[in-house]
Amino acid sequence: MLGRDSLKERHLTLLTALAASARQAGARAFLVGGPVRDLLLRAPMRDLDFAVEGDTEATARAFADAAGAALRPFSEFLTFKALLPGGEELDIATTRRERYPRPGALPLVEPASIGEDLRRRDFSANAIALDLESWEIVDPTGGVDDLEHGRLRVLHARSFVDDPTRIFRGIRLSARLGLAWERESDRLVSEAIEGGAIACVSRERVWRELRIAAEEQRGAGAALLAMARRGALERFLGVGPEPEESEPLGYLDTRQDLLTATGANPRIVRFALLLAGSKPDNETLHGASFSGKETGTMLSLARNPRGLASDIEQASDDAARYLLLDAASPEACAVTALVRPACEELVTRFVQVAEVDLGVRGDGLGVPPGPWVGAALRTARQAVFARVISTGEAPAFARRAAVDYLRRQDRNE
Repeated sequence: MLGRDSLKERHLTLLTALAASARQAGARAFLVGGPVRDLLLRAPMRDLDFAVEGDTEATARAFADAAGAALRPFSEFLTFKALLPGGEELDIATTRRERYPRPGALPLVEPASIGEDLRRRDFSANAIALDLESWEIVDPTGGVDDLEHGRLRVLHARSFVDDPTRIFRGIRLSARLGLAWERESDRLVSEAIEGGAIACVSRERVWRELRIAAEEQRGAGAALLAMARRGALERFLGVGPEPEESEPLGYLDTRQDLLTATGANPRIVRFALLLAGSKPDNETLHGASFSGKETGTMLSLARNPRGLASDIEQASDDAARYLLLDAASPEACAVTALVRPACEELVTRFVQVAEVDLGVRGDGLGVPPGPWVGAALRTARQAVFARVISTGEAPAFARRAAVDYLRRQDRNE
């Protein structure tokens, strides 16, 4: 049994309110799936998901009234979404059974008991519930034992065929939670991939799973790399990354410091490395919903992940290397440090110089506003990066540079 002291006060308040609402409606409410799994693993609990056995609508409306939440129904899935005043969203679903009219299709659902609801889920680790009235664990598929032994076990032989997105979800859970695939489940994943199950799902749904994986706080790189190594991405995208080029994904999970320092978008860096060496094009990213700028950056890096590193190594001196880094995107700087460790010191130094307070602003250079101001400050940072001057010498250096730029401008007019 889970103790109430294992929950944050905010979560406990919501669980208590939903239990009272279900009681008022003559129903039973459960915390289900991922949140229960995370509580048992003592991992950070993510979204709260609830299931109600009985009158879900009456329970959801009573909860919304008590919590001051807006309520939105999704009748085809017997679910209500409660939008709390602070912006948090909660799903309140009817306990249900489901069937798939064809592989890859969305399920058709109908009300059922909590036991049936849990048995129709994807993995035993996600088929655990917490009864909010008795505070007892409901575990009809042995999920607690699997968690205790570090196993990820699928519940149905056709699970990956009925819903191939479970392939990606399972790989993501394995990476994030450190769970090893149970032998039979591992075989079923491979069979589904090799049998072309992924082709039954829309590109938008698969890309959604990939984006979720890329945004994981823990195990994102490992999950994406595992998807590639199992052939799931080649079946979906039509291209497979080159092992050597995508290898940095394996240790990117330990380099959050580099992503933070460069200001790089982690998702772009991860997908660029994932697709590295595979010659992706715009069609590869069809259905991914990336912006035009994100798509351009990602494709450029994926096609030539070592391009900036090569240019840096061929540059004549540090002043030239500074200009290359200054013109590059944050994502290119991060990828360069990852694929060519010898360049990491230069990237780190560039980031540090960019953050240094030079002790002077544009209006302190003694010249009127104009493009020469930015050029002078950039030249001063370049000189600090190249170790031509110290940081303390930068203000005077920048003033002289600004005056020189202005004089040249006057001569050219």
